Amino acid sequence: MPRLTPPSRSVLAAALALVLGAAGAMAPPGAGAPAARADADSVQAGRILDQVVATVDDEVILLSELLTDLQLYSMQSGRPLERDQMPRLLEESLEGRIREKLLVAKARRDEMQVGEDAIERALDQHVARLQQQVGGETRFLRELERQGLNLRDLRKRLREPMRDQLLVQRMLERIGHDVEVSDDEARAFFAANRNDPEVIPLRPQVVTLSHILILPRADSTRAAAAAARLAEVRGGLAAGRDFAELARAFSEGPAAARGGDLGWVRLEDVALAPLRQALAQLAPGEMRDDIRTEQGYHIVRVEERSGDRVRASQIFVSLGITEADRQRSRERAREAWRRLQDGADWAETVRIYSDDPGTRDTGGALPPLPEAQLEDRYADIVAVLEPGEFSSVFAGTQGYQIVRLDARDEQRPYGFDEIAERLRGELLLKKRNDALDAYVDELTSDIIVQRKPLPDLEEIAGLEDGP
Repeated sequence: MPRLTPPSRSVLAAALALVLGAAGAMAPPGAGAPAARADADSVQAGRILDQVVATVDDEVILLSELLTDLQLYSMQSGRPLERDQMPRLLEESLEGRIREKLLVAKARRDEMQVGEDAIERALDQHVARLQQQVGGETRFLRELERQGLNLRDLRKRLREPMRDQLLVQRMLERIGHDVEVSDDEARAFFAANRNDPEVIPLRPQVVTLSHILILPRADSTRAAAAAARLAEVRGGLAAGRDFAELARAFSEGPAAARGGDLGWVRLEDVALAPLRQALAQLAPGEMRDDIRTEQGYHIVRVEERSGDRVRASQIFVSLGITEADRQRSRERAREAWRRLQDGADWAETVRIYSDDPGTRDTGGALPPLPEAQLEDRYADIVAVLEPGEFSSVFAGTQGYQIVRLDARDEQRPYGFDEIAERLRGELLLKKRNDALDAYVDELTSDIIVQRKPLPDLEEIAGLEDGP
């Protein structure tokens, strides 16, 4: 169900599914295409192809639109839907689309206008995102051609849905404009719920660590070749060359043939820490070209975000690390450890030996982290350390590491200042959602909404064999 954010999921789902070529077993014929009005159920061999599932102020909502929503949800989650999820998701999609149509109907009754320039800018941004999602402009245009369309056709098809999206956006801004959360409200909520971990969870046990990271180093010839390749890629990006084109020309690894498209990944599944941290920090459309791991150099761009998952593209320049290179890095790490054993200063040893440019000049200090979130190999090592103690050399997620436990903060209740910003954000979202619910309830007393029962999954063409 849409909340006080742009509801692009349902308004533009059809176009996204179209461009990604996602029509498959989940969607009946017609899903992903613009919805035509239907006055009666369509059936084929006893199965429903499409039907009207609701009307809002004479605007229809079709079953095929809901199935497209499910299709998009499945693509974004990166996994097929479980069959027992589908009835609930269909109901949620229906309610979301009803809300959107109610808001659009109200905007039109209030003669709210969206300028043509605003629509053109929104279309430009949306088409650019679609091009990124399918691996670049060339593949994007090829996909359109395969569907019997060109870019002009697509923009024409998207124009009215985009106008509706912008109207909904403005309605949401209007509804939430005067909603605020005062400091007194946040403090009162905290005081009333501070001892209820169901409402305000305890602050988890947190560890503060420092580390020395030793990366395998390629010999001078391979290092120079990789540096030259990296410089050429950076130069191409600076000159405005297409990311996907450069990935196909220079990147090494299986994603190169897809224009560097890594698809949707969960952050927790990204093994290389610098890469994981970059993906966690970048906003959609942002890029980093300075990531170095044991394997080589990574230029990454985030295309989309959804919770703890990101869709990203990468250009990877390998250093061609060998086992001899790794052995040299192990010896260098052991040399650093022996210095520490002999009483050398930790910060000075970090400065001399560590290959982590982000922490080398700050004593190797890493951000505080809940101990439960440590990967197993780190959790086992940290668990036996006392504050001020450092580990032996071990193989980390990249290179070889020595970690020092700087502090361990036991689980405890949060103080207000530690959680105030989060509380205000959650309370603000709740108040805005409550305002939206109340506003939509008022609209239903003035704008006619008619719902029809959704068919059973077994009756829907394309779903009889499961999602």
